[in-house]
This record gives sequence, structure tokens and C-alpha cells, in this order.
Amino acid sequence: TRRVLVDHTEPSIAATPIASATVTDPEFTLVLGGKTADNLSGLEYVEYRITDAAKDAARDTDAATRTPWYKALITEGFSERDAAFRFRHPYALPDGAYEVSVRATDAAGNVSAEASRQRLTIDASAPRIGGLMLAAGGVPLLPRPDGVLTVPQGAELSLALSIERDATEASAT
Repeated sequence: TRRVLVDHTEPSIAATPIASATVTDPEFTLVLGGKTADNLSGLEYVEYRITDAAKDAARDTDAATRTPWYKALITEGFSERDAAFRFRHPYALPDGAYEVSVRATDAAGNVSAEASRQRLTIDASAPRIGGLMLAAGGVPLLPRPDGVLTVPQGAELSLALSIERDATEASAT
């Protein structure tokens, strides 16, 4: 007699939580790991994807614009029932909100549901001054056509700055 194993069960997967949900370092590299298990045929590979949080990944059905899945490295347990995985995303992510998802595929081709949809915000761009106004006694000072700015003697000066890129503070010298 010959024993045949039929595997229709998807593997399980869980990722380690991202250490910080908001990243301000422009040199940041996304590194994430976790564990996966399959009780029948063993694990074949793990994939991850990083989607724009404003885009609904579940409805991302257009093949031309679909967010790609990347292969993660199985660090122990390849083709075994329990495995550990890790990935280091090789591309810089621009400022924005993202969701990071993982999934596992077993040797029989069963794919787990997307798991560990973790939110990540990249905010590595420095704020910048968007506007500047100089006033004397509450009246805006404007330069003459030749570029010269005349300030009345003894006038109390005030400076107003507008800051772009969601800054909450800035300094000027």
C-alpha cells in the first residue's frame, strides 16, 4: 500500500511587530521577520508587500498597477513544518503612509491569507519655510522696485513664517 498525502490547508504566518510606526530617518531601511508554520507539506516561501495605505490592497485587482509581492528570506526551516523568515526591503520609501503585509506558500501551493497588515508612516523630509513676512508696527514692509527695504526709525519689527510639510516647529536665526 502506498500512502498519499493531500494538502488543502493553508499555512499560518505571523510577523514581528514593526518597532516604530513612524519613521523620520531618511536612511531608514525596513527590516521585518516572523514565523510561519504548515503541518502537512512544509513551507516553500514567504512573500511581503508594501502598499500605499490610501489604496485598498484587497481591491487592488488591476495587474498593470498591482502592488508586487517580494520574496522574503527563510532563515531556518525551509521545506519544513515550522520556519522563520526575514526581509530587508531594498528600496527607499518616499514620505507617506504604508501597510506591510506577509503571506506564506506551502510545498503543495496553498497560500495563506495576507497577515500582519501593519501600518508604517515615513516622514523623513525636513520642514521648509513656505512664506515670510516682515512688518513694522503691524504694517507689512515691502521692498521698493530696486530691492531696497526701508524700515522706519524706532519701528517695532515683527516676523511671520509659514512652515510646510506638516512641521510643528522650526527655528530661524
